[in-house]
Amino acid sequence: MLVSEGLKLLADGQYGIFHSAFRTELILAAINAGRYDDASTWMAKIDAEDPGGEHWWTPEILRARVHSP
Repeated sequence: MLVSEGLKLLADGQYGIFHSAFRTELILAAINAGRYDDASTWMAKIDAEDPGGEHWWTPEILRARVHSP
């Protein structure tokens, strides 16, 4: 997937801090498109990378979580 490749390039360039932001937007787009399995997959990746649950993007992650099925 092109997005996954882009996220890897960001991580390689030490911009991985933005992964949650990009993934949250992907979750919302997937929900709007009715692609709930994809939204769940992206949410699981956010949860796996941020096990502490506190992140600078937490309010947006929680907003996406509320909209997910």
